[in-house]
Amino acid sequence: MPAVRPDPAGLAGLTALKGSTGTQRAAGVVIAAFVLATAYLVVPGGLYIDDFRAQAYATGRGIWPFIVESNRTHLSPGARTVDWLQATYWPLAHGPAAVVTLVVAAALGVALWRLLELLVPDRRAALVGLSLGLFGTSIVPALAWYRQALTTLVALTCVLVAVDAALRVVRGGRLTWAAVCVGATALGLCFSERALVVAVVAAAGVLLYSTSGPRLQRLRRALVLLAPLAGVNLLFLAFYGSGEYDHASTGSPSAAGFVASTMRSVFVNTVPGLLGGPLVWRTAGPTYSFATTPAWFVVVSLVAVAAVLLLAFLVGRKRAPSDTRERPWRVFVLVLSYVLPVYVLVYVGRVSRADVRSVDDLRLYSDVSVLLAVFLAAALGAVLTGRSTAGTASTTSGATSARRTRRLARAGLVAALAVGVCFATSWSRFAVRWHTSTNTQYVDTLAKDLATNRAPIIPTPVPDSVVPAWVQPDFSSASLVALLHPDTETVRLDSTPRIVDRDGHLVTARLKAVATAINEREDFCGNGLLAGSKTVTVRFANPVPYYRGALLQMRLLVSDTTRVSATVTGDTGVSSPVVAHGSPELQRGPHMVAFPLPPNVRVSSLTLSRSRPDSGVCITGASVVVAEKVAR
Repeated sequence: MPAVRPDPAGLAGLTALKGSTGTQRAAGVVIAAFVLATAYLVVPGGLYIDDFRAQAYATGRGIWPFIVESNRTHLSPGARTVDWLQATYWPLAHGPAAVVTLVVAAALGVALWRLLELLVPDRRAALVGLSLGLFGTSIVPALAWYRQALTTLVALTCVLVAVDAALRVVRGGRLTWAAVCVGATALGLCFSERALVVAVVAAAGVLLYSTSGPRLQRLRRALVLLAPLAGVNLLFLAFYGSGEYDHASTGSPSAAGFVASTMRSVFVNTVPGLLGGPLVWRTAGPTYSFATTPAWFVVVSLVAVAAVLLLAFLVGRKRAPSDTRERPWRVFVLVLSYVLPVYVLVYVGRVSRADVRSVDDLRLYSDVSVLLAVFLAAALGAVLTGRSTAGTASTTSGATSARRTRRLARAGLVAALAVGVCFATSWSRFAVRWHTSTNTQYVDTLAKDLATNRAPIIPTPVPDSVVPAWVQPDFSSASLVALLHPDTETVRLDSTPRIVDRDGHLVTARLKAVATAINEREDFCGNGLLAGSKTVTVRFANPVPYYRGALLQMRLLVSDTTRVSATVTGDTGVSSPVVAHGSPELQRGPHMVAFPLPPNVRVSSLTLSRSRPDSGVCITGASVVVAEKVAR
């Protein structure tokens, strides 16, 4: 009877995954587990900073041109379309945001698996890459923070689909895949400019994988793929350059700074994150997404990854695969063609404006982590396939080979359990802090109180957990009120006003004067905007220091129906408009109005205008005020 060969494939229990059906089922389990983990992270959380700001920008606006405007940030019409829909139909609702995030998570998992199937022949390694890519903790803050999921992760999903389609074209597939690639790229650009890099990856794919067939045919395929991608990119860049978007003009980039920040990101944050880091998240400050990876874990992670890469290199030297496209160095170059441009974009656009430690903000590099997981899977696949080939040709006795296989299986199981524990630790520690957010309760309380409120609301600063002062000092409760209850008055204060307290409740308030303007006349009309005059200017005796939440209060006497607007001039001589969520129509008679002051302006004077030149307006009093809660 012939001797039974021991299974040389490596990890016990995974040999069945060589079958297509078993592999697909295992991938489905990993993706389902990822979606469940995302639900655990997202559902008990809430909206955060830019989630509020994005919907506030959409308040009362038509969908066009809102979706292509930017507030000097990014061109993101896809994300802004979602902002507009939510602000219009589900304002500040966390439920729809959670559903969208779960859909994005599922789509990301499927797109990543398709790319791994194409690039990593060993299905066991592909499953490891899928697990590391989806559960690598650089993705955690991007999943939790809805705005990041809606931009970075949607764009990443489109990038994965586009790269998969591009590789199918250059490896001899149907040319219709080129249309899929271009369409996915265009869709990705609607959410993030990082999708520009697809063209670079596609060009790298042509050089790396288009190695068979007549040269003319290969050139034709390359042109069919790359020419439309170049056109889409040029169109996007032309539109971006012509608008008031973030052109990264305030940073101080340098080669040394780029190298230092990139090395720190890759070796201190991203690679450890693929093996379960950072274990510890920064607790100081309102930003949740900064890693504080322990030095020992950084060392262990780098050693483990270096060992896999070294084994892949040694195995690659000993064997010559029949299809050289399976070699991991090709996948490395392909991944690098995405990772390097993204690091340049992030460095020039953000890191060069701050400290090198800003790269510890893991949400900035969630897409880099996913692509690096693809390369690690390719390297691991080379090792496993090399061991399988070596085991088949080995003359080692069956017993010895079986013992070696069992030892490797046990070592693999221990490593998988250790990485799993690290992932669980990092995910749960982030979730614990993320779930302490009271933003959802704050919004729900405010919505409930507004439903029965009839009093005007004075705009006041929101809690830092909603929008911190350092992000947007003039973001006020008026933005939230306009979303949740558009009919509530926030400018005309003709009855006893209220403010939103730190818990979202409406409480009675009063206005406390900080400085009062000079009256030019001694009668009841201290400063008059007479019929026929365009404007009237009212001065303060001294420049008024800026207080966060300060308002310009004016008591007006109006002779006929009109609307009023104002600008303030600072001690530098620069004039700035005071912007409110509405300019209410003032009927004949007395009124009190209050406009939020622009931040960091020391007010020297104000200038008042009105919509109807034939309507006389008397300013019976003007002051810079702050709102305060009335003690019971």
